Amino acid sequence: MLGASLLENFSFFVKEYIGLVALAFLISSPIVYYFMNQWLQGFTYRIELSVWMFLMGGIVTFLIAMLTCSFQSIKAARENPIFALREECMLN
Repeated sequence: MLGASLLENFSFFVKEYIGLVALAFLISSPIVYYFMNQWLQGFTYRIELSVWMFLMGGIVTFLIAMLTCSFQSIKAARENPIFALREECMLN
């Protein structure tokens, strides 16, 4: 049997996207914390920002990325490679 398996496709997509999602989370969390804290200072009744709020956002983002990776890997595994080659040859 030739070609990549479903697990190989999934790991290919996961390595790419999850690393980018983690990097974006690490960069954006301190920036968002600073600006949200500054914005909340203007309110009389305000909440305190806590770590769990950021972790929930990161977990939801991670789950969305995993669902996207799963969908794309299943789609790539089920697709006939001849169609992809034909379209690539037609573009060149």
